[in-house]
Amino acid sequence: MYLTDEERALLETRSEVSGESMAKILVDCALHPASAGDGVDVGGVHELVAQLRDYRRQLVGVTTNLNQVAHHANTTSEIPSSFNAVVAEVHQLHDDINAILVGVRRS
Repeated sequence: MYLTDEERALLETRSEVSGESMAKILVDCALHPASAGDGVDVGGVHELVAQLRDYRRQLVGVTTNLNQVAHHANTTSEIPSSFNAVVAEVHQLHDDINAILVGVRRS
């Protein structure tokens, strides 16, 4: 089986998150495709993917802010006033993503 780089990255990520081997995931998908009867429907999967893409976009923004804070701190030996807000945003996104992953593992 041949996978694009993007497909392989998605499969590796799913394997990491679920704790299952990539081979098991592929076999399960081939033999037991998701359907409404399994508690997972296509609409739900698309909604989940959209949510995760939004969180990824937010994380990119937060990491940019965190890099700016680190650069400022390294240059001036001071922590800027925005540091606590950036850390709070990182914690919130972390909690939100964990909640999504818990929901995925239960379905």
